[in-house]
Amino acid sequence: MPRIKAGKININYETTGQGEPLLLIMGFGMPGAAWVPMLPLLGGFKCIYFDNRGTGNKLRRWCWAAPCLADRERSWRYPSSEKS
Repeated sequence: MPRIKAGKININYETTGQGEPLLLIMGFGMPGAAWVPMLPLLGGFKCIYFDNRGTGNKLRRWCWAAPCLADRERSWRYPSSEKS
């Protein structure tokens, strides 16, 4: 699966088909490959799907438990130089 870098995040993605581009965004907690069974129904489009953070073929796994989400949110809002 190809990979693109967006800031510090590596995002795996795949394209298939020809035609108008159609960006497929999978729901929470599922990898982009979950779209594969639907691809035959989307003929006529260039389908582009990707792995959400923490799913699929990622280099870094994320914790989705509430305490982890709170800690991560806090670290993004208050970088280490600004923490009290």
